[in-house]
Amino acid sequence: MSKSRFAVALAAVRDRIPGLSPHAYAPLEAASATVDIAGSDEPRDTPWGRGIGDCFNNYRSTPADARTSRLWGQYAPFFSVPSDIDPEVPSGCVVTFAQVLSRHGARDPTAYKTQVYNATVAKIQAGATKFAHGYGFLKDLEYTLGADQLTQFGIQQMLDQGRVMAERYGHLVRDDDDDDDGSDGGSALPFSGPRARTAEEEYLAAILVVPETEGFNNTLDHGGCTEFEGGPDSQLGNRARDAFADRFVPPVLRRLHEGLGASLHLTRDDVVAIMDLCPFYSVADPEGKLSDFCHLFTRDEWKSYDYYQSLGKYYGYGDGNPLGPTQGVGFVNELVARLTRRPVEDHTSTNTTLTGSPRTFPSIARCTPTLATTTP
Repeated sequence: MSKSRFAVALAAVRDRIPGLSPHAYAPLEAASATVDIAGSDEPRDTPWGRGIGDCFNNYRSTPADARTSRLWGQYAPFFSVPSDIDPEVPSGCVVTFAQVLSRHGARDPTAYKTQVYNATVAKIQAGATKFAHGYGFLKDLEYTLGADQLTQFGIQQMLDQGRVMAERYGHLVRDDDDDDDGSDGGSALPFSGPRARTAEEEYLAAILVVPETEGFNNTLDHGGCTEFEGGPDSQLGNRARDAFADRFVPPVLRRLHEGLGASLHLTRDDVVAIMDLCPFYSVADPEGKLSDFCHLFTRDEWKSYDYYQSLGKYYGYGDGNPLGPTQGVGFVNELVARLTRRPVEDHTSTNTTLTGSPRTFPSIARCTPTLATTTP
């Protein structure tokens, strides 16, 4: 697909998203953020950052405050990690290939978690004997979070990502490219009748969606490794989080009981759920306002929360789990094949039907005959 057709298709896709301007990538409204004092009613206006280093919208607090939203673990909006590495292309080098790996933008909780959060709010409203200063919003709060869907903010993140990548690497798109290098997410618009496709339909129809269903290999889905899912180390992440929660949650729990009444009998998991609602309600707000849930906790408590979530990811999916690093081997082997323009050599989680076809894995179409192999 040519650059011009790509631009037309991208504009058409954007026009279909409710609530987003078809003419400009306008930032969301300013957010109010201060959590240094629990229950503070003095919000500070803090602009959404859109610097070239960050690429996407994210919360920024004033210089006097920590960037609290960066302490939300995996629920934090995207931000660039400070680095001394120069992002510019080294002198004498040129970029010839670019690949983006992006899980998703900001979204609602999972279907299971949204039930947990709804039940937590209902428990507070049914059992609280008082609502002290800063807790009043909970009394009549209506639970409005959905499940598994991108929020408007999350949609904007993805659009911003596409825009930035197109600006940086659009020159790599050739007029004869078919845009079928594959994707692990996407959708095609249905159409019927003997009519010509629109540029939008042609672009979306070319997106390859790799299923995550049982029995279908997907290099970005760890569900195919039964030992990782149900083996002796499958609960390492949860055990690590629980051990740390037993240390940092009790003081928070006492303060919440002071504000809502001791007879409420909140639990350790209830406290974590209430903290989770801060990022979820913040990215769900159409104006991007920091949720009142965020003001219930101090900056040090958010640091502990961030560490709590990091423990779960490190010991659940990262180097802290013996099988964690192996879950990305298939994807890395695919990337190596693209970079070297060689057939994929892998016997883990790759889908050989897809990687063995020049239509769904175009890199092999450019291989020399001497390098052609058949993957069993």
